[in-house]
Parts: sequence; C-alpha cells; structure tokens
Amino acid sequence: MIRDFDIVRARVYAVAPKATPSYRWTGQDGFVRVTDNILRLTAANGLEGWSSNTSNKPEKAEDGSVAEPDRSLADRLHHLAPQVLGASALEREAVSERLMRRSNDPRKRSESLIDIALWDLAARAADEPLWRFLGGYRGEIPVYASTPVFETVEDYISFVGTLVERGYGAAKLHTRCDPDWDLTMIEAVHAALGGRMRFMLDVEQRYDLRAAVRVGRHLAELGFVWFEAPLPDGDLAAYRELRRAVDVPLIPAGNTLTTLGELRTGIETGAWDHVRTGPTHNG
Repeated sequence: MIRDFDIVRARVYAVAPKATPSYRWTGQDGFVRVTDNILRLTAANGLEGWSSNTSNKPEKAEDGSVAEPDRSLADRLHHLAPQVLGASALEREAVSERLMRRSNDPRKRSESLIDIALWDLAARAADEPLWRFLGGYRGEIPVYASTPVFETVEDYISFVGTLVERGYGAAKLHTRCDPDWDLTMIEAVHAALGGRMRFMLDVEQRYDLRAAVRVGRHLAELGFVWFEAPLPDGDLAAYRELRRAVDVPLIPAGNTLTTLGELRTGIETGAWDHVRTGPTHNG
C-alpha cells in the first residue's frame, strides 16, 4: 500500500546554460564551466522536495573546443534515486543513514542531496521554510560576498567598492595565490575600503607553510576575519604549526576533508580555529 509521504517519483536535472559565465578558483587555474545539479522528489500526496549542488569541469576540452557540461554528480544521482522510491519522507533519517552507510563516495554529495530533498519535502508538508523547520529563529544573519580572480589591483578595489554600495559588510578575496602579488593587492584594497568593509582571504590550498606564515601575519595586522585554505586541508601537522605562528583565525577549504569524522579529527588535533562545511557534503 502506498502511503501519502512515500516517494513515487525522482527526477534529476543537469543545468549548464552556455550563457553562464565560467570562472576560476585562483590565478593559477584555468576556467571551469559550472553545472547545477537539481534533484526533485515527489511524494504520493503530490508534495515535492528539492535540492541542488554544483559541479564543474574545465571549460575547454583537450582539443581546445568547448567541453561538455559535467554530469558526474547528476549521473550518480540517477543511480541512487531509484533506491528512494517507495521510502517515506517521514522516515528520512533512516533513508539517509542507509544511503550514507552503503556509499563508497567519500564526499557523499549525491546522498546529501537526497537527504536535503527529503527534509525540504517534510518542511513543505508543515508549511514552513526549511530553515525554520530545522529550528532556526533568527530574522537575519550576516552575509559576505566573494570576489572572482581579477587581473589588476584596481579591478579588486572597484569590485569591492561596488559591494560596499550594495550594502555588504564583508568580502572574501580570491587571488592569484602568488604571495608577493597577493600582499600588494590586499594592502591596497584594505587601504581603500578597510574602514567600510571587513575581509577574509581564500588561497585555495596553494601556499606552502613559509608563505602562509608571512601572509597570515599581515592579515592579523590588518584585522582579517579569517584566513581560508592557506595549506592543503589534509596537512594537519602544517596547519598546527601555522596556527602557532599566526594570530589570524584559520579555516580549511572544506571541499577536500568533508566527512564529519575528518572534520572532527582536524578540530581535536587543533589544526584550525573553525571548520567550513555544509549539508551538501554531510546531509
């Protein structure tokens, strides 16, 4: 017998419009094309739950042509989604635990999207937004904007100035990941806009320990909120040494070590001041 909250249909969409701008993580990387992977679960009573996460691949194929969109996450969702059919959204914890335990994907992105969609469906049944259904109570929270990687210092100053005009109170700077150039840019942007904006720096795990210490000390002097991914996430010993050498708070990238167990190890060993993760990795 089919019950009202049993999942009867699962649809997966991989959306990668050619009009979507490509981007790059650092000045050392090529541009990537982004795919938005969307999961849509439908229950027998007609209620739906949605979730999404992005994936990406290099913008150009090896022959120089425009690469096809990345479908790896969507393909895995197509493989997993049938396992949810017939399950009840009211038993989402049991469904998610079963999927997580069976998974051989260390990042758990597909399983997490199923978990989120089940929770979204339950929240819609309660006629509540998901954040409130999960116990949220704040009417507002702080936000920040992230910069792309620009070619000139002037471009950074102009972009951050636009963020100030739009009401943002903080910005995370993505950079070339060349310590000398990065410091020049950081100091110029802070001198121009530091009185009206708080800053974070993200170097995508591209520094060595010596560069991280050097830049981290400058960030502490300038009052940066945090220093993100100065070193490879997995090098916990180097992070502990860096943390002893600088006063700016350190956080990992959050997309290499992603499981709760890995994050717990980093916290317990004193590698970081805070962690960076999200439900699209851990449900």
